[in-house]
Amino acid sequence: FFNTYTSGADLLVYVWSTWFFDHNVANGLTAVLWNHEQYWPMGFNMLFHNYAIAHAILAHTLKPLLGFTASFNIAQLFSIVMGAYGTFLFARTLSCTMGPSLLLGFLVSFNPYVMSLSDMGFNGYWPLIFFIRHFYIATKNTDPKNFFLAALFLVLCWLYSAYYLIFGCLF
Repeated sequence: FFNTYTSGADLLVYVWSTWFFDHNVANGLTAVLWNHEQYWPMGFNMLFHNYAIAHAILAHTLKPLLGFTASFNIAQLFSIVMGAYGTFLFARTLSCTMGPSLLLGFLVSFNPYVMSLSDMGFNGYWPLIFFIRHFYIATKNTDPKNFFLAALFLVLCWLYSAYYLIFGCLF
C-alpha cells in the first residue's frame, strides 16, 4: 500500500512536482525552476508555483532505494514527523515540560485536520514552525546563530511553498 498508493485530489500537484523535478534532473536540465514542458515554446517560471523543491529533493534521493511512489510517501511522512518534532522543540523552548510538549507535537501534526491534508493538500509546513522557533529564540538571545537558523528555515519555507515564505515574512 505504501509503495503503490498516493493520495488524490490536490496532492497530485505535488506528485507532479516531484516527477517534474526528477524528470529535469534525469534529463540533465539544470533549470529546475523553469518549466519547458508547459506553455511551449516559451515555458514558464515556477518560482511562485506550489512546487515543493525540498520535498522533491528528498523523494529524488530516496527513489533509487524505494521507487517513486514509496519515496514520495516517505517524504510526506517526513514532513509530518518534522512538524511534530518542531512543535515539540518549540514547546520546550517556551518552558513546557516533557509531557505537554509531546502532546502538543502530536496534536499539531497528527490531528484529523492535518491528516486530511494528506489527502487534500500538503504537509510541508514544518520549516515554518522551525523558523518561528528560531526567530523567537533570536529575539531573546541575540546570538547570530539563531538569526542565521531563522533565515535558513525561512528559505526552506520557500523551498516547500512560496505561501509559507509569505507567512514567514508576515510573521
